[in-house]
Formats: sequence, structure tokens, C-alpha cells
Amino acid sequence: MNNYWDTQWEKRIHKDGSVSGNSQKVEFLVKQIWMRPHLIKAIKLDVGCGPCTIARHLENVCPGWSKDYLGVDTSSVAVVDALNHGINAIESSIYSFVAETTIEYDAFFFFDVLEHMEDHDKIAKKVIKLGAEKYTILLNVPLYQSYPETPDGYERLVDVNLMTKFLNKAGIRKVIQHVYGINGYPYLFMEGVT
Repeated sequence: MNNYWDTQWEKRIHKDGSVSGNSQKVEFLVKQIWMRPHLIKAIKLDVGCGPCTIARHLENVCPGWSKDYLGVDTSSVAVVDALNHGINAIESSIYSFVAETTIEYDAFFFFDVLEHMEDHDKIAKKVIKLGAEKYTILLNVPLYQSYPETPDGYERLVDVNLMTKFLNKAGIRKVIQHVYGINGYPYLFMEGVT
């Protein structure tokens, strides 16, 4: 999976953190986070963060936003890029990620990553283990079939039912969903709260 970033997305990232062909989606996600001011002070874990594009944008408009933020990605190239821009990130899979013993996360971000992950049940259990007493999950997935851009990539078709099932297994009791379109492609944004 880490070759996916290294061979495809790295070519699309600009010095300002924007991504070619992805700017409208990034703007949408930044706005969704920005509309939830409780997330500013939340302890945040961004799974499949890439170069932390969204965190970089939020840090630009709200200095200090990334203070309690950690991005996790399997690509060393993406993590180095995030670190070079002052955003805290580590190279790890969520499956093998181990948090510092005293940290409990108030918010989890899964932006355009769950369609690349096979074992949603294992990830849901990890969220419960890492989560604070109350936490929020924000997720975004494409609602169309696409295919891996590299031979070692993995991609699956996801839908509202599959994502709701994931959120429920992750301890979420209240779910808000929003379907939106970018460049003619449908996406699903969901917020889950324990």
C-alpha cells in the first residue's frame, strides 16, 4: 500500500500542500472540520493521512490546530513531507499502530482511506481501544468503483451501509451523513459520535 503514495500521489502534491485534482475535496473536508470547533482542542488521530494536506490547511487558518494532532500513514515519503511542514506524523499502519500509553484520542479522521483497507472490524476495535470516553469519527469515501493505481494496491467498493456498520462497530451511536459530488463523482462524508 505504501507504494501507492510513493508512485502516484507524490506527483500531485504542491509546495503549499494542495493536491492536483483534489482541491475541491480538500476544501470540502477542511470546511467540515472547521464547522466543528470542538475539534480544535481535541486529541486527533488521522489514519492514512498522506502528507497531512488537510491538517496543513487547517494549521494555516488556525495556528495551533495541529498541536494535538498525529497523522499515521504507511508511506515514509508522505510522512517526511508532513514532518517537513511542521505536522506531526509517523510511518505506521493503523493495524500495528501503538499509541503512547497515556493518550486517548477524542477524534479520528478516515479521509479517503477505508476503501483501501481490508479489515474494517480490526480497525473498529483499534478505534475503541485508542478512543477517549467520548470521541468523534469523521470519514470520507468515494461512492464509485475505482481501481488501485499500483499492482500492490487494494481498493474496494464502499457504500453507506458498509460505513455505517464500521462506525457502529467502532462504538458510534449517532451518525450524520452527507453525500456530495466533486467533478461528477459522488462521495460520502460521515460524522459519528459516541
